Amino acid sequence: MSRGNPYGKFQIGEDGVTYKGRQYPFTAIKHIFFGRLLTEQRMNFMKVGTPETAVLSLTMTDGTEVEVTIDETGFLLGWNKDRKQEITELSQAYAFLAGMTFPQRLLQYERQLATESYFQHGDCRFYPPERILFRNTEFRIPETDLVRVYGCVVLMPKRRSFLDRLKSELPFSKTPHFSTLTDGDVVFHLLKKYFGLCWQD
Repeated sequence: MSRGNPYGKFQIGEDGVTYKGRQYPFTAIKHIFFGRLLTEQRMNFMKVGTPETAVLSLTMTDGTEVEVTIDETGFLLGWNKDRKQEITELSQAYAFLAGMTFPQRLLQYERQLATESYFQHGDCRFYPPERILFRNTEFRIPETDLVRVYGCVVLMPKRRSFLDRLKSELPFSKTPHFSTLTDGDVVFHLLKKYFGLCWQD
C-alpha cells in the first residue's frame, strides 16, 4: 500500500487517511490495531494450504473504526489467493502510521497516569512500578511471570497452586493477559519506562 495511492476504500495521504470518501487527519487516530494470522488447512490429514490474513484497524477520536482486511483464503479448501505483496504493503502502512501517531497515542496513556496514578489498557490497570490489576486480581511484578506470546502478554503467578493451574486449564476460564496488537508499540514503551520490563524480539 503506497502512500497517496488508494487501496480499495482506504488511502494514506500526506496529511491523513481517507476511508469510504471521508478524510481523517493523522491527529485523529487514537488507537492502532495490527494483526497477522496464518491458518493451516488440512484435508485427509494432509496439509493443503496456509493462507494468511492481515488486519489493520484504526480507532479515531470520534469513535469511528476504520478497518482494512487482506485475506488469502479461497472459496474452496486449498485454493487460496497469493496476496503476499498486499499483506507486505499493509504491514508497511501500519509501520508508517504507527510512527506518525506514536507521540499522540503515548500521550493519552501518560496523561491518565499523571491524573489517576495508573494507565488502562484492555482489562488491565498498570500501577508503576510494581503492580498490575487485571479486573479485580492484583499481580505484583516481583511475584509474577509476564510471558510474551503472539498478540498478548500473559500474567501468571510465579508460585501457582494446584487450584490456579486447574483454573487455567478450564475452557471457560480467562487467563489474565493484555493485548499487544492494539497500540503494542506504546504498551511496550510504557512497560520498559515505568516497570523496567522488556523482551527480546
